[in-house]
Amino acid sequence: MTNNLGSSDQSTPKNISEQKVAIKIQLPMSLAKAIKRRASRLGQDHNEVILEALQRLLEDEPAQLASSRLVTVEDLTELVTRISALEVVSSRMEDLEGKWIAS
Repeated sequence: MTNNLGSSDQSTPKNISEQKVAIKIQLPMSLAKAIKRRASRLGQDHNEVILEALQRLLEDEPAQLASSRLVTVEDLTELVTRISALEVVSSRMEDLEGKWIAS
């Protein structure tokens, strides 16, 4: 049963036990075809495919936001400090390797 935005539908899909609201959107034809192919391949209806995709996207949102944050001056300063420390360790390792090979 299709309802207007704000009207509830009491039916429940396999993985969602909440009331549902119908929302009308317009999709590019290529996306609509991809949804139809996936639904057919998985033996699901297109609503289930769309709901699962939206759930995955929204559950991953905090991780995506964290990974897309801007680099700060503090981040760069810490990176320079770490690189300097690695250069010192690398130099010491080269010295030790040279002594080991000579012995």
